[in-house]
Amino acid sequence: MIRKYLESSPEINPDWIRYNQLPMMSRTKSGDYIPPDTLNKMIRTFGATIEGEFKELLKCANACPAHIVRIESFLECDIAFEVFGEEMVPDFFPGEIVLVNMVDRNTYIYDLPYIIITNRINVLRFIRNSKNPDTLILEPSSANVEPVEVSKTEIRQLFLVKGKIRKYH
Repeated sequence: MIRKYLESSPEINPDWIRYNQLPMMSRTKSGDYIPPDTLNKMIRTFGATIEGEFKELLKCANACPAHIVRIESFLECDIAFEVFGEEMVPDFFPGEIVLVNMVDRNTYIYDLPYIIITNRINVLRFIRNSKNPDTLILEPSSANVEPVEVSKTEIRQLFLVKGKIRKYH
C-alpha cells in the first residue's frame, strides 16, 4: 500500500510515510517546510483567536478542525475541517478535509457550500434561495436529510468552503 501511495504522490518523502521523518515533501520549493517550533507558534497564535471569531465555528455539527501541513494554495484559507456524517454525500464524504474562509455574513452566493453559524445550528450546507425574501434554505446533499430554513438575520458567522482534500481510494 505504501508503494502505491508513493507511486501516486512521488513528491512525498518515503521516510515521512514510513518513519514520520521530516520533511514531508522530498521535492519542495524554498519555504514549503515549516519547522515544528515555528508551526507551534503559529498554532498558539491562531488558538488565541479561537475564543473570538472562531469559537462557534468549532461547534459545527458535521465538520471538525483538522491539522494541515503547509501547502501553498491552502494558505489563503482561515481554517481546515474534517467532514463527518453522511448529510453532505456525494459532495462531501466523511474524512474529507474542507478549507474555509470567513466571509461577511451578508455576502453569501446561492448554491455554494458554507459552514453556517446561527444560535441554534452550526452546519456545513449549501445556501439556496428561499421563496421568502427574509429567509435562506440550508440544504444538505443527501436526500435523506431535510433542508432547514433560517432567517437571514439569524446567521452570526459564515465560512465559505474554498476547497477540499479528498482521500485517495
